[in-house]
Amino acid sequence: MTKYTELKNGAIFGPGIPNPFSQFFIGDTFLNTLTQSPDEKINIGTVDFAPGARNNWHIHLMSMLSFWFLLPQMMQSQYGFNALQAGLAFFPLTVIMFLISMRLPMITAKFGQTKTLLFGEIMLGLGMLLLALANFNASYWSAIALPMVFLGIGQGFILSPVTSLGIYETSNELAGIASGITNTMHQIGGPIGLSLVLMVGGNIHTNLWVMFSFIVVAIVIALFLVLQQDIEYQK
Repeated sequence: MTKYTELKNGAIFGPGIPNPFSQFFIGDTFLNTLTQSPDEKINIGTVDFAPGARNNWHIHLMSMLSFWFLLPQMMQSQYGFNALQAGLAFFPLTVIMFLISMRLPMITAKFGQTKTLLFGEIMLGLGMLLLALANFNASYWSAIALPMVFLGIGQGFILSPVTSLGIYETSNELAGIASGITNTMHQIGGPIGLSLVLMVGGNIHTNLWVMFSFIVVAIVIALFLVLQQDIEYQK
């Protein structure tokens, strides 16, 4: 088992303390809280993973795992980005997603989980469509950064409802099981989606069209949920 002291020299901010949320992780992890808002509602920190440790609740949708996997490789080969630059290239998506996530409780309270999810899927589909149609001989800003704005909006609207709907109307006794099954399906869906994208092969545009097709299926499912909810409401 990796000891706490073995991470001291390898962590930029220091390893912090043994993670108090260890029930959500497998293996040894360490939490270092860097700053906290005055009302203690927002915390910013780092989590260091010991070798072999992993997270139990990361969510990867079928299209997005492929997106995160393939797009950095394309940017490194097409634009000559190094690994750090390829990571920073996702900044537009990350910032938009973060800002929307901060307002998401208010949005879902007003419009409901299903309509929020549907809007997020549509924005995600629009972003992926723009990427699939993009000319990667053009600049990064027009070909990649602009679609990432829509992808960030979609991701911001999706991540919470897609999990919340998995435990909708379950009893308190079954809520934990329902959440586990929901996140298990996300974990399985990501690798399956990536496998299908790679099996189809072709260039990056072909891969993006396959990812877009996954999102179209998700939009249809979300639309069905919204219509079903409206019918139940009318009853």
